[in-house]
Amino acid sequence: MLNAYLFCSFPFLLAQPLLSGCATSLISDQGVEREEAPLNAVARSLILHEESDCRELIKRVLLENGHEVVAFDEEEEALDWTRSNPVDLAIISLEPGIAQSKICQGWKKLSENLKILVLTSYTNRDLATKALEHGADDYLLKPIEIKKLEAKVRSIITG
Repeated sequence: MLNAYLFCSFPFLLAQPLLSGCATSLISDQGVEREEAPLNAVARSLILHEESDCRELIKRVLLENGHEVVAFDEEEEALDWTRSNPVDLAIISLEPGIAQSKICQGWKKLSENLKILVLTSYTNRDLATKALEHGADDYLLKPIEIKKLEAKVRSIITG
C-alpha cells in the first residue's frame, strides 16, 4: 500500500496517511475536472475550498471512501455546475466575511435533499453554528482531523 502525505499552506487538516486511490479522472463537457469512484459510489460530492492543497486532500479522503468527487475554488462556478449536475453532498469552506445565510440558502435552493458540511476557521463556535441555522447539516472547525471529516461525512450521508 502506498501512503501519501499532503500538507496545506494553512493549518487546515492534520496530515495523516492516505491510501492510494483507484479513481478515474474525467474532464466533462463544461471543462470541469472531476474524479469518479467505482460505479457503486457512496455519494456524488462537491468540494468548494479556496486552497488547492486542502481541496485535493479532501478529494482524496472522499475518493478513498467511495465518493464521486468534483472540486471548485469559486462559488459561482460551483453553483453553475451544480445546477445541471446534481450532487448529494457539498463540503463548503467559509471564509471570514461571507454570509452563511447566503451560502447555505443558495445551495439549498438547488436541491432540498442536498446535504451541506461547512468547514470554517472561525474560532467562535457561534459563527459556525449560524450556518446550521441557515441550512447547513453540520460543520467542522479547522484544523480538521481526517478521521473526524470521514465520520461527519458518513453521518451526514447515512442520515
